[in-house]
Amino acid sequence: MKAAVLKISGLPLSLEEIEDLVPSPTEMVIKVCACGICGTDLHW
Repeated sequence: MKAAVLKISGLPLSLEEIEDLVPSPTEMVIKVCACGICGTDLHW
């Protein structure tokens, strides 16, 4: 699966291929169809 990976704080995220996650009985893996960012968060 593809994942956005933060390797070093302050640097951009890198898009990487990682192994599929296997959830425990009390967890779940969800597929994100869309996401956004708040305009007030852009200063970060």
